[in-house]
Amino acid sequence: MDFSHLRHRFRHASLGARVIAGLTILTISIAAVYSVTLWWSFTWVKNYVAADLMNSQLTAKIQALENGIAPQANPGVTLYGTRPDVKPIPQAWEMFSPGLHEIELERPYFLYIADRGANTYALLKQQGCFKRAETAYFHLIGTVALLVAVLLAADGCSTAASCRLSAGLQTTSSMRVPRINICRSARHTIRTK
Repeated sequence: MDFSHLRHRFRHASLGARVIAGLTILTISIAAVYSVTLWWSFTWVKNYVAADLMNSQLTAKIQALENGIAPQANPGVTLYGTRPDVKPIPQAWEMFSPGLHEIELERPYFLYIADRGANTYALLKQQGCFKRAETAYFHLIGTVALLVAVLLAADGCSTAASCRLSAGLQTTSSMRVPRINICRSARHTIRTK
């Protein structure tokens, strides 16, 4: 990619065009950094915080079972396992490796699978709030992308308009139009008196 023509064009651009180009580049850079930061934070929350929370919940439920106490029933959370006193793990989930997974049943769920001793456990949790936040995030990224595209288009239009305007001024200035310089005439008149 050869940017020499853009460099040449930018050097001879007006101050307003340079400011607009600089602000456009700044806006795109900020939007890109913001988008990458949001994406990274959502990925981090999903991979580490959700996995850690589900691991803690699973550990608490297993300890309750080992102590002979019924595990706490949390809304939207279901425990499965190979132990006889919990629901059996569905066959479709046996292919998953230990760790956090996202699955779609009638709703989106987190599925956390862990091997503890001789037993395997699966903890299923609805991810309604997280999914709503993730959808809002994608809407925000789409809005930022649309804003950047509009700004780029507006910058392209303003640059094209300034090019047409300067081209029009160049053709008019090359025509032989008589110019009257009032200041020179006034100075000449003052000096002659």
